Parts: sequence; C-alpha cells; structure tokens
Amino acid sequence: MKEDIEGKIPPGVMSVLQDHMRNLEKALLVNDPQMPSYLKESHRILITHPETVHLLDDEEIGQLITAAQKFTDTQIVAALAKTKSSGRKVNKLSTDADGNIDL
Repeated sequence: MKEDIEGKIPPGVMSVLQDHMRNLEKALLVNDPQMPSYLKESHRILITHPETVHLLDDEEIGQLITAAQKFTDTQIVAALAKTKSSGRKVNKLSTDADGNIDL
C-alpha cells in the first residue's frame, strides 16, 4: 500500500515535508518564532498532496497537532458525555384556565 501511495507523490515532496517536520520538532522545544512558518508549509504540502499523511507515523502526526495547538493557543479535548444536569434546559409550559398554552 505504501508503495502505491509513494508512486503518486512527486519526487522530493516527502523529503521537504520531513524537513519541515524536523524543524517543527525543534521549534516546539525552543519556542522558535519560525514555528508558524514551518506549520504553514507542512499544512500546504498535506493539503496539496493528501496521500502524504498516510506516510507519516503517529509521532509525526502528533507533532503537527501539538504545533497547531500551540500556535493557535487551543486544546483539543475529548467529547464529554452530557449529564442530565448539563443538558439543554427545558422550559415547562403552563396553561390557562381554558387549556391554552401561556407564552
């Protein structure tokens, strides 16, 4: 399968992506101001050649996510199960003497 994917990627694209991944790894360790640039270029390659993501290992994908979280100052969290008390609030309806709903 990887051979099929590698055949679709133009020569040099994976090496450029791997260079950006190494730069991202270093940038995360030292708070390099160039990190957004490395992240942007890695993203551009992944968008242009989506099959490249299949050749990245879990650690490299994790680095991309970590860099994106740090750059955007966000956190990706697991979905929390809604409890009965945190669910949508339901208003109770009341009726008048004729049985019409009061608004």
